[in-house]
Amino acid sequence: MSDATWERASLPPGLKTALADSPAAARAAWLEAWRSPVIAPGEADPAGARARAALADALLTELWGGHPGWTLVAIGGYGRGTLLPASDLDLLLLQGESADPAHAETFLRQLWDLGVEVSQAVRTLSAVEATLRSDLASATGTCEGRLIAGDEALFGELQASLERFRQSPERERFRSAKLAEAEERYRRTGATVCLLAPNLKRGRGQARDLELARLLAALEEERPPGGGDRRRVLPGWGGALERWLELSAAEWGRLALAEEVLLAARGALHVLAPTAGERLDPHHQLALAQHLGYGERNGRLPVEVAMEEIYRAAKFVDRILSRVRLRLTPEPPAPLRQPLGPGVSSSGDVVIFDPDPPEDPSALLRIFELAQVGKRRVSPQALEHVREQYASLPLDAESAAGFRRLLAGGKGVAQTLDDLHACGLLGRLLPEFGALECLAQADPYHVYTVDEHTLAGLRALEGSHVHASESPRAPEREELQREELFARSPDRDLLRLALLLHDAGKVSGSLGHTERGVAMVRDVARRLGLSPGEQRHVTFLISENPTLSGIAERRDVDSAETVQALLEVCAHDPRRLDHLYLLTCADIRGVSPQALTRWKDSLLTRLYEQAAAELAGKGLPSSPDSVAGWQELLAGQVDAGRLEAHLAQSTRDYLASVEPGELLLHLELIDELTTGDAPATLRWAPAGGFERVWI
Repeated sequence: MSDATWERASLPPGLKTALADSPAAARAAWLEAWRSPVIAPGEADPAGARARAALADALLTELWGGHPGWTLVAIGGYGRGTLLPASDLDLLLLQGESADPAHAETFLRQLWDLGVEVSQAVRTLSAVEATLRSDLASATGTCEGRLIAGDEALFGELQASLERFRQSPERERFRSAKLAEAEERYRRTGATVCLLAPNLKRGRGQARDLELARLLAALEEERPPGGGDRRRVLPGWGGALERWLELSAAEWGRLALAEEVLLAARGALHVLAPTAGERLDPHHQLALAQHLGYGERNGRLPVEVAMEEIYRAAKFVDRILSRVRLRLTPEPPAPLRQPLGPGVSSSGDVVIFDPDPPEDPSALLRIFELAQVGKRRVSPQALEHVREQYASLPLDAESAAGFRRLLAGGKGVAQTLDDLHACGLLGRLLPEFGALECLAQADPYHVYTVDEHTLAGLRALEGSHVHASESPRAPEREELQREELFARSPDRDLLRLALLLHDAGKVSGSLGHTERGVAMVRDVARRLGLSPGEQRHVTFLISENPTLSGIAERRDVDSAETVQALLEVCAHDPRRLDHLYLLTCADIRGVSPQALTRWKDSLLTRLYEQAAAELAGKGLPSSPDSVAGWQELLAGQVDAGRLEAHLAQSTRDYLASVEPGELLLHLELIDELTTGDAPATLRWAPAGGFERVWI
C-alpha cells in the first residue's frame, strides 16, 4: 500500500459503455463497480481499497476532459489510495490564473449526477499556501495529495509551495500540531491500543496513526531516491517511512501486513455496519470475523482470533509512530545527565542509557529498578533499546531476584510494569503473562484485552488512576482504606505476582482458566525462587480470586456464618484475608470504569472489615515451609513418627500446597489404606457450597 509509484487503470468496459448510454445506466454501473472493484490477480488489496482508488482515477480522468488552467488533485484518503466502501472522494481543484470557474462546476455536477460522493475544495495556489499555515486538516490533505489530471505546470508550482513549506519553520509548527492532535484523539477514543471496542480510524495504533507516521517521515526525509513519485505533492511520500526509520525487511513486511489487517477490518465494518462509524463494537465483531473468513485457532473462537490480529497490527503501528516521535525528540545532552550506574544515567524525571549502553544484559532490567527506586520513568529511547535487546536477558537467579525486587516496591510499580510490557521484557521474565498479549475476551464486561486488563488491575492495586477515560475525583473511603492497607502490606511481590497470573489460564480459553492458572504457579515458583510458603500463598490467591466476590454477592455480609465462611477460606490467616480483599477489588476495577460499583465496593469492604475484626489478635499460624516447622506445628496432634515418615515422602510441591487440616486428613486416609479399606471422605465447603472429595 505504500509503493512510491501509482499504476493507472482504464474504466471497466461496462461502465464506459454506460457513460455513453444514459445517466441512469451510468449511475447504476458506477455504483456496481464501486461496490465490487476489480482487484488485480495476486495483488494485496484488502477491502479493494487500492482498486477502488484506481477506479476513481479512471472515472475522473474520463470525465475531466481538457480544462485549461485547472489541476485536479486527489487528497486525503483518496490521495493515499485507501478508499473504502463508505469513503468520499476528497478532491482539490487547483485554480490557475486563466481558469474558468464554470469548468469546475460542470465537472462536479457530472460527479453528483453519477452518485459519486465527493468532498471538494476549490482553491487558488495562494489560498492553498494560506491553508498550509492556518488549517491543519486542509494542510494534511494537501501534503497527501496526488495528481489526477490537468495542468502539470500548475501542479509543479504546488509541489514547489510544499517544498518551501517543508523547508520553513512552519513545518515544525505543523508537526507539533499534528502530534498534539493525536494526543487529543487518544483522550477521546482511549489511551490504549487494546480496547474491547477499538475505533479503527481514530484509535491508538489505527489508521490515523499510520497516516501520521507516514506524513511526518515524508516531511522530514530530505531526498527521496530517484526523485520519488513526481505525481505526488510530496514526491517521497510513498516509501519515506520505511526509508527514514531504516526499517529492516522483516519490519517492512510486518508494517505492510499490519496495514492490510487494519484496512480489511475497516472495509468489513463499512460493509456490515455502514452507519456505525469506525467504532468496532462487540456486537459487530462476530460478523466481522465471519465476513473475513477467520476460523478457530488454538482453542480460541474465530472472533477472538480476528481481534487478536487487529490488536497486534495496531500495536505495531503504535510502535512505529513511537519510533517516529523518538527520531524527532533528541536525547538530552551529556551536561544534563546524572550517572546512576554503569552505562545508566538520569535526566530530570527519566532514566536513560548512556551513548554507549552497557554490554551486560542484566542492565536491561537494572534500568527499570533504578527508575522505580528514584520514582522516575524509563525514557522512550531506552525503552526502544530494551525492545531491540530484551531477548538477550538471561533468565537466571539474578534476573529473578531483580524482578521480585521490582514487584515488592510501593507506588509506581504499575507504571514500571506497563513499560516492561511495552518493550517485551515483562513477557521475557514471565512468559505465562507474555502469552496473554493482545488476547481478546469475547464478553461484554471487559473493556480491554487480557493483558491490558491485568495491567489496569495493577494500577488499581496502588490506588492510582486506572482508566484513561475516568474523570479526576476525590477517592472514596473504601479506596483510601485499600491504599493504606496496600502500603503497609507485607509480601507485595506475591500479591502482584498473583495478579499477573490470575488470568494466565485464559490463554487456552476462559472455561477452566482458574485451574490452569493454578497449575502454572509451580513452574513460576521454581524460576523466581519462591519458598513453599510463598508458592502456597500465590496459589491460594489465584484459586480463591472469585470467592470473596461470590460470597459477598450471594450471602448476607452481616451474618456471622458468612464471616466464618470467609475466614475458613482464608484459613484464619490475616495476610490471606488482606491480600484476597485487595486482589478482588483490583481485579474488578481493572475490568472497566463502571465494574466496581459503590454498592459492590460497600459489600466487599463491609465483609472484609468484619472478618478482619474477627481475626484481630487471634490469627492462626500459617502453614510451615519446612519439615521441622510442620513437626512443631502439629506436635501433640499426631504421632511424631507417623508424621516424620509421611513428610519424608513428601515433595516440595506437596509442602507448598497442603494445609494443616488437609495433612491430618491425609494421615487418616493412609491409615485406612493400610487396613485394606478403600479410603475416601467428603468434606462440605460452606463458602463455595460444594463437597470436596478425597480418595
